[in-house]
Amino acid sequence: MPAPGYAPGIGYEFGVTMSGNDHAVYQGSVGARSWNEPLNPPDAKGWTHTSDWTAIELIEATTLTLTLARQSGVPFTLPNGTVVIEGDLLTPAFSLYAGWETTGPETNTFNPTGNISWASELTYLAHEDNPLSATSITRTFELAAGRYSVVYGGNPSDPAVAGFHGYQATLSTVPLPAAAWLFGSGVAGLITWVRRHTSRMS
Repeated sequence: MPAPGYAPGIGYEFGVTMSGNDHAVYQGSVGARSWNEPLNPPDAKGWTHTSDWTAIELIEATTLTLTLARQSGVPFTLPNGTVVIEGDLLTPAFSLYAGWETTGPETNTFNPTGNISWASELTYLAHEDNPLSATSITRTFELAAGRYSVVYGGNPSDPAVAGFHGYQATLSTVPLPAAAWLFGSGVAGLITWVRRHTSRMS
């Protein structure tokens, strides 16, 4: 797994290794508008440092089902040691990319609906923007063995929503027949490490 930290590459919050018939559940918090900041340029709507990034390694070809849901009661420890409870108003959204970004100079913004200009090791695959503002969203992908990155964030219909809000991510896999992924393109395994935000922007 890539080492946590902002440089070089993306500062991944989570690392997950999965094979067939795996399941993982974990929680965190992200900025309310971290996936879609209305004031940002069209190709840089996401806030890199207030969204959460997971580095996924698939040991074999799998069907991956990813659910991202609003979660109440998620704790966060401030630098002074104080524990606060994050908000519970998240409108979840996520993006999936092939590859891990381990070399590029991570910047404050990213493209949640296409390739990221500063992340040459990532290839955009798909996203779920949650246009109906549901509290839980689910997508299923057929993926070859390899490395993937998924980013979780918020996409509220009301741009006035701010602050950090809790989520729960559920990843599950089932084996994909050896030939099946050749006809389509598109994670629970072992959660190897976690790193939290140092910035508290929305």
